[in-house]
Amino acid sequence: MRIPGPILGALFASLILLISAPASAEVLFDSTANPTFELDTVNASVRLRASFTTNERPLHLSVLTLRWKRNLGQDGSIRIFLLDNKDGLPGAVLDDLATLDARGLTAGDQWLAIPLKNAHELKKNTRYWIEITSTGETGSMAYSRQHHGQGVEAESYLNMYGLHRNTETGPYIFKLEGTQTRP
Repeated sequence: MRIPGPILGALFASLILLISAPASAEVLFDSTANPTFELDTVNASVRLRASFTTNERPLHLSVLTLRWKRNLGQDGSIRIFLLDNKDGLPGAVLDDLATLDARGLTAGDQWLAIPLKNAHELKKNTRYWIEITSTGETGSMAYSRQHHGQGVEAESYLNMYGLHRNTETGPYIFKLEGTQTRP
């Protein structure tokens, strides 16, 4: 069977459109409008973990923006991991999302926009955890006593003092974005 040229051309154009469909950005968690209350240190022995939940479609994480403070003389690398959720707690590491050399950062308070590379497609309507750790002494992450923002109130965080609901003590200040390919 032979397909007529105009129909074949339309099919080919449709295929190209599907292949080159731009990724759609989606915010999963955003507490960046909340004021800073205090800072929690991140170093080789102190990890900070915060949960987030995906929305209606599978996606890949793309950018983590967080409120960070680097003290003078601190060195090492900031490490970002994706963890699964195990009974409301951080589970196994699913992906190594980013490594950032702290020596390249200026000293003091700043916003860090960290591109994330993850091969792991996140399932829809599923809770995951972001883990922020480091090698050496790198700095501190800001947290707030207010719990406003997209995806904030339903989530929790885990630090050296235990597991906390964002609505009880306030979240770490960050924004997590993902991308989806349009169908």
